Amino acid sequence: MYFIFGLPYLLWDAWKWCRARPYAWPFLWILLIPIATVPWTEHLLSGLVDHGSCVLVQECSVFEKSWECPVQNVLPTLLPGLLNLVPFLWLSSRQRGVRYAALVAGTLGAVRVAVLALIYVAEGSSVAMTSDYNVSTGFEIATDSSTHAASRILWVVSLGAAIVFPWLVKTDPPRKE
Repeated sequence: MYFIFGLPYLLWDAWKWCRARPYAWPFLWILLIPIATVPWTEHLLSGLVDHGSCVLVQECSVFEKSWECPVQNVLPTLLPGLLNLVPFLWLSSRQRGVRYAALVAGTLGAVRVAVLALIYVAEGSSVAMTSDYNVSTGFEIATDSSTHAASRILWVVSLGAAIVFPWLVKTDPPRKE
């Protein structure tokens, strides 16, 4: 619960920190955008299950089911992940450090989308999904565990790149206010 109420303070602190270090904006974007893209993608995946695009394979319990979904129906659910490419917009910056950061962060975002798409395609003609019934919302939430694991790993790699970037690349000095 603290996370929800503490989020505005976290965002405020991040904004102040990035104002002094403009190269951090592209990294901040790829680190925070999963707050929007992950639930959006899960909503789209759940829509596949709800609208009959998937075949029920096994009903483990009242609350948990296994599904097989055609890969051509699952791939479009990655479209929210295209927001990971937004850091490329910082390539037009006048500051060299910001352009380097945009290139690194944008590439990491492109890798995120590409890896998840490759995981789906590598599974063959159908993607195995599980759905859990959320008692509090009344909705079935469909997920694919392999892409969740890959997403987490790639997010940690992005965090590592954001932390290491200032030491590896000569950036413009921070602005003084």
